[in-house]
Parts: sequence; structure tokens; C-alpha cells
Amino acid sequence: MVNLVTLAWSLRACGNRMEETLLRSFNSALTAGFFNDTSHNQATHCIDTIGAPALLVDAPNKILIAALDPLICGGCLVPPFNGLQIVDLEGQQIPQQVTTLDGHRGLEITGGAFITFNLFVSRVDVTLYGLSGDDGFVELFARDGSTTIDTEVRTMGQGPVDIRLAGDGIRNVTISPVGVKTMVLMSLCTDRPGLGDGGGSVDVTNATFLAWNGG
Repeated sequence: MVNLVTLAWSLRACGNRMEETLLRSFNSALTAGFFNDTSHNQATHCIDTIGAPALLVDAPNKILIAALDPLICGGCLVPPFNGLQIVDLEGQQIPQQVTTLDGHRGLEITGGAFITFNLFVSRVDVTLYGLSGDDGFVELFARDGSTTIDTEVRTMGQGPVDIRLAGDGIRNVTISPVGVKTMVLMSLCTDRPGLGDGGGSVDVTNATFLAWNGG
């Protein structure tokens, strides 16, 4: 089930190569400690970490199965979101080109975006930044394929907007801006597919790693 299990009040699991037969293990590692540094590892499967938020270091780690799905272990991705299926609302592929808008780095999705996950998740967090008039807003829809599970509507204000969608069996998310001149997707986070809220995540975008504890 798990290659490495470590439990201590203070621990450091760094610089390891944890190797298992592909898809024959649930996790490569599970580490738990009040003062926990689990970083700079190579693993075949997911690494889960538990620790005091202010004292937990859970990145960077590289996970082999993330080559199949960048969010297979849950966590956060930042631009350019390599490995995600992102198209505009007309079904055209959105170029994976990073844009900086008022100092906010993201993927431009001014015309909206349709994001499809390879596996079902139950929570999606996105961070958006946009320039709009007084009446500009964005609508988000989470669906299991055809049925809407959750919706959110937010006004685009003076800074980044964090939006959460939740519900069992989310397979795709639609982001639909209205009255927004320009908008970028800054980050996207999910729980671990099929397991609920996830811990550490994987930097598979060659960009800055973002930690997320699912809370």
C-alpha cells in the first residue's frame, strides 16, 4: 500500500527515490510530524504529508504518475497548466501562454474557459484576476459531465478573486466572464481524486510550486 511511512514529532524525508511497480501501490510515502520537511524526493506514486502548517515543507517533489494526470495526487497547478485540458467556450484550444496582467501572472481566458479533469474530484478552487467595468462578473459551473453540481457568481473587483466549487463527481468546470475586458486564471487546485481533501501536491508545470492543504 505504502512504500515509506514515517511518524515523529520532527522529521526530514529529503532526496529519496521511492520506487514501486507502477499502479501497484496507493502511495509512495506518508509522513506525519509536527515539524515535517518532506521535499526534493522522486516517487512513483503520491506523497502525503501531515504537519503543522507553519512548519510543514512538502515541496518540491516529483511524482512519476503525474505524467499521466497532473492532478492525480490533488493539489495546485499554476500557469502554464501543462497537462490540463483547457479550451475556450467554443471548443478551441487555449494556447498555454502565460500573461501578466497588472502584475498578476496567469493564463489568459478572457473569452471563458472549459476545463476537463481526467478523474472525478469533489472540490475545485480557482484564483482569477480580471479588468472589468462596474458591472463585470464571472460565472462558474461545476458539472459531472452533463449535470450541474455547483455554481458560483462573483464580481470582479480590485484584486484576485478566489472561488470554490464543491460536490461529488466534478468532471469539468466552465468559467464564463460577463462584462470583463481581460481575465487570467492564476491557479487551480483540486482535492485528490476519489479521496476528498488532499494534502501535498506536485509541481508539474515548471513554475512555482503552490502548497494547498485542502482546507
